[in-house]
Amino acid sequence: MPRNCNQADSAEGRRTRAGAVSADAVESVVRELTRRAYDRGRRTASATDHAVRNPPKVGSSDPCEDVPVTEQSEPDRKPESDPEPSRHPSRWTAAAPWIAVAIAIAVIAADQLTKLWAEQSLELGVRTRLLGDLLGLQLVYNPGAAFSLGTGSTWVFTILAGVGVVVAAWFVWRTRSRAWAICLGLLLGGAITHFLDRLLRKPAFGQGHVVDFIAYAHWFIGNVADIAIVVGAVLAVLLVVRGVPLRPASDAGPANDAGPANDAGPADNPGHEASDRF
Repeated sequence: MPRNCNQADSAEGRRTRAGAVSADAVESVVRELTRRAYDRGRRTASATDHAVRNPPKVGSSDPCEDVPVTEQSEPDRKPESDPEPSRHPSRWTAAAPWIAVAIAIAVIAADQLTKLWAEQSLELGVRTRLLGDLLGLQLVYNPGAAFSLGTGSTWVFTILAGVGVVVAAWFVWRTRSRAWAICLGLLLGGAITHFLDRLLRKPAFGQGHVVDFIAYAHWFIGNVADIAIVVGAVLAVLLVVRGVPLRPASDAGPANDAGPANDAGPADNPGHEASDRF
């Protein structure tokens, strides 16, 4: 009987110890699973935070890839400055030569018509005051240049006027800039009308005297063509100083110099190469 009791106690002890071991094992498994879940959550949170603070490159397959944020890795960053004048297409046109020609024709017509009016309405050498002594009308025939310079060398001014017409026409043919078209149109019109006066007016072919009738104080007497030339020259200086080219810098290739209809050709700039600001 005592032996049976001992055996029963021993069996009960083994069952108790087995139950305790089983409880400990379950508790260990639960703790391990909990720890792993916690670690996984921390890694996920860390990766998410890293991705937010360090966005990946465009096209990167790994959202957690450590990509330093630099000026090169920012896809939407624009260059601070771009001297390419063709960024402003409204400043360029293939019709620029024709704009200049139209302005030149207007200058020629205005100059010749006002000279015709002056010859018919004003008395030679008699001054009519408009703004006191500052501005008036006085008809004269000038064989020389402004301020009556070179009165004995009319043929020299005829040659210079012809050269001016050729040079202005060449630049007009080359330009694609609206600003330069206005400037060159004024210069071309003034040069042509002066050249016509030297060729066709009295006293002889190639030695014609220019009709002047606008008196500026007691300095000199000029005409409409003189005004166009002065304004065109001032505009040319401003365009050169501001670096406005005759054509856009991207307009390259000698094969496209056939005429104004082509928008290509090497950039021509009598001054500096820069972005068009007109």
